[in-house]
Order: sequence, then structure tokens, then C-alpha cells
Amino acid sequence: MGLTIDQMNLGPLARQGAHALLAEFGPDVIRFTRGYADLKGQARAMAGNVARNKEWIKQTYTRTDRPSYVIACALQEEVYRRAEVKDRAEIEQYLYAALQSIPNAEAISFHCLVDVQGQPASEAFDLLPIEDAHGMPTAEGYRVIASIRRLPGLDAFLHREGGLRIWHAQFMAKTPISKEV
Repeated sequence: MGLTIDQMNLGPLARQGAHALLAEFGPDVIRFTRGYADLKGQARAMAGNVARNKEWIKQTYTRTDRPSYVIACALQEEVYRRAEVKDRAEIEQYLYAALQSIPNAEAISFHCLVDVQGQPASEAFDLLPIEDAHGMPTAEGYRVIASIRRLPGLDAFLHREGGLRIWHAQFMAKTPISKEV
């Protein structure tokens, strides 16, 4: 069982897309794994990926990711400085410290915005890939990918992040999160 749409704390476009996918394919097929994360949650998620691939940040956040790219460069430098660290918990700690040291990091990164109640939200979500043992989408996986690519407001769909099997749907955020949140 994956996360519910409410648990992901999504912004309007991502929420609409998530509901559309669930309506079309149902919860047995669509399993959400990630939505909004605060800096600690972002560090935790990144640490698992960095523990498996020290180049993951560099490979995932490209220049096209706009403001996130600047933060990603700082985080990747931190990974290089601590290349000997292999423990996920230690990686999480140093990534979190690095994120905290970047002024307004939450406000300019990771597809964040403020929802109608003034709470942080995300215009992106991850879902469990629908793939075979070789990492290729199944027939149903291809149908899901086609539906994702038709979602209104979709900015990007990634079927790999830094070589890892992660399906990531990113929508165009309209209202960036404010510094005060």
C-alpha cells in the first residue's frame, strides 16, 4: 500500500493529476511513494539514493531544474567532501545540515509551494514503477506512463532519477513557498 493523496500534501495540479491516475487505474496499480517533504524529509529521501549512488544528486538535478540546481550543486559538493561516508543515517545528517545552511532552501527547492491553507505543499509526486524484473515498463506500465504524460500542467516525467527506478511526475508550480513558512 502506498501513500494516500492527502498524506502527500500536494498542490492543486499534482493533486488533480494524482486523482486522475487513481480514477483511471485504481489503487492496486497506482502506488504513491512520495509527495511534499520538509528539509529533513528531503534529506532522508536523498540519503537513501546517495548511499546507493554517490552521483545521484548530480544525475537527478540538472540545469533544467532551475533553482533546485543551485541547491543540488551545493549538496553534491557536500557528498564529494564526504565520499567515504556510506551509512545512510550519516548521509542524511550531513545533507540535512547542508540544506539548513542554505538561506531559504525550502522556499526555492523541490517543487514547493503554499497551498490554500498556507501550508507547504508539493507540485510533484513519486509513484512505484510498474516494471518487469529488467526495469522495463510492463504493458500496464506503458499505459500509466502515457496517462501521466497527458496530465494537465505536467512539467516533466522521469522514469529514472540518477539511474534509480523512481517514477517522478513534476507539475508547474504557480506560487512558490514563502520564506516565512
